[in-house]
Amino acid sequence: MKEFTERMKKILDICMESHASDLLIKTGLAPAIRVNGKLLAAEREPVSAEEVGAMLDCILSDYQKGKYAENMQADSSFRYGETNFRCNVFRDIHGDNISVRRLNLVSTDFNVLGIPEQLKKLVQSKSGMLLITGPTGSGKSTTMACLINYLNQTTGQHIITLEDPIEYVYTPGRSIISQREVGRDVASFQSGLTAALRQDPDVILVGEMRDKASIEIALTAAETGHLVLSTLHTTGTVNCIDRILSVFNAEQLGQIRQQFAMVLLGVLSQQLIPAVGGGMVLGTEFMVANSSVRGSIRTGKTAMLSTALQLGKAEGMYTMDTCLEQLFQKGRITKEQMENYKLYR
Repeated sequence: MKEFTERMKKILDICMESHASDLLIKTGLAPAIRVNGKLLAAEREPVSAEEVGAMLDCILSDYQKGKYAENMQADSSFRYGETNFRCNVFRDIHGDNISVRRLNLVSTDFNVLGIPEQLKKLVQSKSGMLLITGPTGSGKSTTMACLINYLNQTTGQHIITLEDPIEYVYTPGRSIISQREVGRDVASFQSGLTAALRQDPDVILVGEMRDKASIEIALTAAETGHLVLSTLHTTGTVNCIDRILSVFNAEQLGQIRQQFAMVLLGVLSQQLIPAVGGGMVLGTEFMVANSSVRGSIRTGKTAMLSTALQLGKAEGMYTMDTCLEQLFQKGRITKEQMENYKLYR
């Protein structure tokens, strides 16, 4: 990668000064930033095809350039100053484009981030699977980084991460952390997971379980004495469980239900909501895999999971709607936002 162009430095400076979460650079248009969920113009001057090309040369490795030429889209990450960024480059009818997400510094204080304290107990489990789910841009990567930092500071373990791309670079503390990037250090999530089982891991972070093969290996890893952390792009804890089961055919489903019910520790669903006074606040839904949840998964009665979620208050469970109502009562979000982001109507 080369040094950033002056135009890109200027745009990134505007992004950070505006506390923008996202930056969109499109050939032939002025760059835009997303602030508190709203897309705004960052500059008036359009970005030329030559300027976008020079920016791509700065943020893509040779491997990523090859993937971009082959697939017409590619993921990357980079650091500017003290800030990490994740980006996707893609083409449309006008030319090359860059979508950039600013990654905030990760606090290890669960309360500051709005992550339930109960996750501390689950993430200290010797084996099992903990899932973080939510739509794109809901802060899943930040939550996962917080969990890894917590383990790094409090336990002495070997943590292997499989990421596409690597977003947060961890400094070893009490733990040893091996970060592997798909495409650079390992061919795929599937091959990385298979190899990780032979690399003496205690914890395996799978950036995303994208297909049936990676889900199967992750379940096996959780079953054979490893803690597996992963993310999915779904909304709601119940939908997350249904999504995993949906990738398997009828012949496999019975066995997978048994396996999944046995290894699941919990599911955190989250979304970012515009806050009163600016900024974003985290809304969450938390499900613990108690006997009722495991029984519903094992028997295929996932429709009963919503009831188990609502009845599990004593074990720390709560729905997204309950969280939103509490945020509204505390004056963190408006009544309109509370209604707009509810999952159960």
